[in-house]
Amino acid sequence: MAVWQKVNTTQLSFGLRFDPEFYQPNYLRLRHALNSIGISTILDIKKDIRYGLQAEPDYLKEGVSYIRALNLKDAGIEGEVLKIDERQIPSKDYLLSKGDILITRSGANCGDSCVIDDFWAASAYGSYIIRIRLENINPFFVYVFLQSKFGRLQTNQIRTGLAQPNLSIPYI
Repeated sequence: MAVWQKVNTTQLSFGLRFDPEFYQPNYLRLRHALNSIGISTILDIKKDIRYGLQAEPDYLKEGVSYIRALNLKDAGIEGEVLKIDERQIPSKDYLLSKGDILITRSGANCGDSCVIDDFWAASAYGSYIIRIRLENINPFFVYVFLQSKFGRLQTNQIRTGLAQPNLSIPYI
């Protein structure tokens, strides 16, 4: 059943996004509630944010671990993590550090996130992942928020695409 709602121009955001999915009443209520208590955005607290590396992983015995979107689950990194030759990494900016947050940016797991621990530090991450490096805030606090009802509703609101949902850095 269709939900009709009047949206004032003052409520338009993200470059005057006009799709009706974005302005569902539950999303607008959530944003109002968060704004009333004062919030920071990821852009306010990030040190660096970037898309992952496009590389060709293989079943190498040696190399740099390469975390793909299918490995990223809310409970952490799962499944077989393939390796890439370190020559495929153009700069150290594509290597993870302890405390980095990863978010799956496309596909069925769109919005899943995790915090990198010591074990996965110095791994590379794939192009369907967004890496957020924070400054002056505990990454586990941000992770818990992303996993909460409030974080998930925001992730669902800002993603685009129907058959293949997608998140992009400008909306985060």
